[in-house]
Amino acid sequence: EEDWRNTEPELSITVEPGEVTEVTGVPEKDVAVAVTLRDRDLNRFVLIGRWALDAVPDEPIALREHLTGLSNGVRTDICLFLVTTGQAARGPDISSQWGEILSRKTFRIRRKPNISTFPKVWKKPDEFEEQGLHRDTIFWVEWLVEDLNRPPREAFLVWLNERYKEQLQSFEFGSGSGRLLAAELAASVFAEISAAVLTSDQEPDEPTGTIQIVVDTLEGTSGMSLMEMRQYVERHDGFSRMRAWAQQKTGVTDALRVLSFAGERA
Repeated sequence: EEDWRNTEPELSITVEPGEVTEVTGVPEKDVAVAVTLRDRDLNRFVLIGRWALDAVPDEPIALREHLTGLSNGVRTDICLFLVTTGQAARGPDISSQWGEILSRKTFRIRRKPNISTFPKVWKKPDEFEEQGLHRDTIFWVEWLVEDLNRPPREAFLVWLNERYKEQLQSFEFGSGSGRLLAAELAASVFAEISAAVLTSDQEPDEPTGTIQIVVDTLEGTSGMSLMEMRQYVERHDGFSRMRAWAQQKTGVTDALRVLSFAGERA
């Protein structure tokens, strides 16, 4: 929660001799390493350095001095690229243009999101019925606006059924199975919110908007951009993938991994 620019991040780069050419087909003399910083709040890019493969620094690269021109937000990417420096015909499926990205690695600096802090409200079973839902429904996501660039508190509400209030509130203090159920419920809600974002054609234009928050949350888990995630969601297994990403992010897999039913009692 502190200003992360008070830290002193460093980046160490190691290039395995011969591996670049073996994997990409591009001669090492035609490949360079580039490091950039990206401030997502300001949409600003800072080039830290660019080196031929045989000139990559042996010592860690200090990044702190390059942070001063960035915003106070905690949405910064440290990006490492392998790029081509020469242009030549090298055969099919091998890069031939100057400046093409052969490989990339991105380190994302973010505040750890708390997925459980959805904007939520307790509702009576009768109120669920009024929405055409069964009165025993555990939760429902009510979308308040069409514009998904609105902040979550303005975009949607998660209805929780008062019938299960005692059980849901007890998850936090319960056994291993209780923690698993809490994480799974959070994953279910987050998967539905993600589905609304990824199946829409709206593009993020607000850093605090629902779209951008969902994308930032899922990027690290899925390893994909918004466009790539949307392409996957169009497939038959799209929702299953979103659920898997949500489960990973909300800790379902960790809760299940440590769960032992040997010591559990109903």
